[in-house]
Amino acid sequence: MCSGRSAIQRWMAATLDGRVEATGAVFEAKFMLPWAFSEEAAAEKYMPQLQHNMWVVAARNAVLSVITGGGKWVEITPHADPLYQHLIVTAERKFWRCVESGQPPCLFGVEPPKARIEAVRIVDMSASNSWAEFAGLFRSTHQAFLDHERSKAELKALMPEDAKEAIGHGLRARRSKSGAVSFDLLEGGHALVRRLASSLRHWRKPKRSWSIRRSHWSAPFSQKESGDMNRLFVMRRCPLGSILCARP
Repeated sequence: MCSGRSAIQRWMAATLDGRVEATGAVFEAKFMLPWAFSEEAAAEKYMPQLQHNMWVVAARNAVLSVITGGGKWVEITPHADPLYQHLIVTAERKFWRCVESGQPPCLFGVEPPKARIEAVRIVDMSASNSWAEFAGLFRSTHQAFLDHERSKAELKALMPEDAKEAIGHGLRARRSKSGAVSFDLLEGGHALVRRLASSLRHWRKPKRSWSIRRSHWSAPFSQKESGDMNRLFVMRRCPLGSILCARP
């Protein structure tokens, strides 16, 4: 065993099980009972101690060696977390003030960082009901997901390059400034039609002497029809496409 003392906070010290000669990592050896052992639980339990020791001796990583009662050996290699170490030092400084003043300390409530655990096991999840539920959901929706992704690709290819929006059959595609295309479902498939019809109802009623350009309308109107803007309009040219706007 070896000990170390912080060069910045002289009251902070650490008793180490050892140092790794090749890398200078902090070495800690532990023993845990096998009944409820897991690598995640071991890393979470000893992470504050490892981060404290790494901060005291200015090490960048540590090696946690754990032997269980069942004869299993596990090695976990966490790395230094500067933010978590700063919070540890703050909590320890407050605790040391409580030691000097005699005031009872309070919990600091800092979540320890998660250690990177190497994935080496193959686990059978047949006994998990939640796994069975979501596995069935995944299998039943897999083909629909593939069709969904293929339809998005085809719709993006059909959208003209100079189009900012494309609307039709209850679907709206929008192109962002960066060129990304997103899709929205239109409620009932006629939301755009209702929006345009609403805007037509709010137009100012023109005088009876107004005229219609034949190039913009597909059918002529009588004098009586031309004076009523709530009549049926059949528009041949429209920035939003060929749309039939009827009175609701």
